[in-house]
Amino acid sequence: MCCTFSIVHPFYHFYSTLPVLLFHHSKIELKLKEALADLKGYHVYSNSATKKGYSGVAIISKEEALNVTRDIGVVEHDDEGRVICAEFTDFYLVNVYVPNSGAGLKRLEYRATWDAAFKSYLTNFVIAYDSSLMLI
Repeated sequence: MCCTFSIVHPFYHFYSTLPVLLFHHSKIELKLKEALADLKGYHVYSNSATKKGYSGVAIISKEEALNVTRDIGVVEHDDEGRVICAEFTDFYLVNVYVPNSGAGLKRLEYRATWDAAFKSYLTNFVIAYDSSLMLI
């Protein structure tokens, strides 16, 4: 189900003054641009999970990103739509939705491998780009 941003949140006018909006657990697949069509003057970048209605992250910014990458480059983790990185003029912004271990810790082992893979992604990122990084 999609609806416009002005209907979704009563503080639309406040949010429309912010330079960047970040969403976690967006769950709306590729319909994000349609859902936020009323939010004029913003660029919408998203990463959705392969599984419908599961996780997802988005960066909505007034400044157009120079480049956008999705995922961390590890097949085991890249189908859940948990990471998106936008390159801006003065910094990189990484928006991440970290998986939890689940009820009864049933995903604890997965979470541990995800943590190690994400740490490696960030370490390699900082080494490769030698730039300011904002992690959200």
